[in-house]
Amino acid sequence: MFVVAALLGCAGVQAQELDELDSVSVYGTVINQISRQAESYCSVRFLQGEELRREVLTDENGDFAAADLPAGEYTLEVMVKGLSLHRENLDLSSEVFLSVFVITDSIKLVNLPEVDVNASRPKHVLAEQGLQITSAKDPRLKHFNYRWWIPWYQGEGFGAPASQMAPRR
Repeated sequence: MFVVAALLGCAGVQAQELDELDSVSVYGTVINQISRQAESYCSVRFLQGEELRREVLTDENGDFAAADLPAGEYTLEVMVKGLSLHRENLDLSSEVFLSVFVITDSIKLVNLPEVDVNASRPKHVLAEQGLQITSAKDPRLKHFNYRWWIPWYQGEGFGAPASQMAPRR
């Protein structure tokens, strides 16, 4: 019995040593790139493929710690206010300290009203009045373009340079 207990104890120590070699700890800080201030209460996620392996929150100083992650390749994702602002691939084989810079100052969440894209399109007011331009050759477009080199515009006294305009009588 004593021999079996000793063997089991040794196997437990070996398994623990293998776990320590196969796991890593990641420490870091999330910093606002513009203000250089710490970003508190951000979500820091470690993904393998699209599977979430670990998620931690930064503290009030922007610091985070993820201990005992299995060694391997991960995608680090930092989410601030529910938006993913940083994503990078990591190959974790030993303990690491990260400084992650994010830009949050340009984020403004706006709730827009719902739009029904299947609704019938309203008629344009100019179409109802018979004033809608439907052709590129509509003479009203000459007033918006200065294309004196196009023959269609030349010789009509409008849209050409003063040197090419016919005198008015």
